[in-house]
Amino acid sequence: MESASSPITPPQLPQHKGEHMSKSQINRLGIYADVREVADMALEHKGGAYDCADKGAAQNFAHRFYRFRQLYRDIYHTDGSSCSYDKLILPRVESSTITFRVRGALGTFRPATPHAAIINDDDELFNIATQLAAKLKGDN
Repeated sequence: MESASSPITPPQLPQHKGEHMSKSQINRLGIYADVREVADMALEHKGGAYDCADKGAAQNFAHRFYRFRQLYRDIYHTDGSSCSYDKLILPRVESSTITFRVRGALGTFRPATPHAAIINDDDELFNIATQLAAKLKGDN
């Protein structure tokens, strides 16, 4: 028996970079809400420690963090670019505490300083260019 009313269309899922996220991807990302909360705090504070009940729970959390990061990247960075969570490093879990480190530059960047122009009077091409420039400016 067919209904006279029009069929119900489900709401469109959010888009990212022209692709649809599947409902299962959204649901799977939601099961990592606790992991995301801790990871966001680690990024905000540029590292930190997260205490679990025991070493097994810490290992489980670390595994869930890596799964969350991969799923997040698969959904929001389909072009292969890195996400903010890629900066977080979790060293090997040795106890009930997970230490988050933030990957950053290993050195100090110094911008280039302007150098004085090096004038070599023996450079024939430079002398021709200087004479031409003076001629064009009208400084004969």
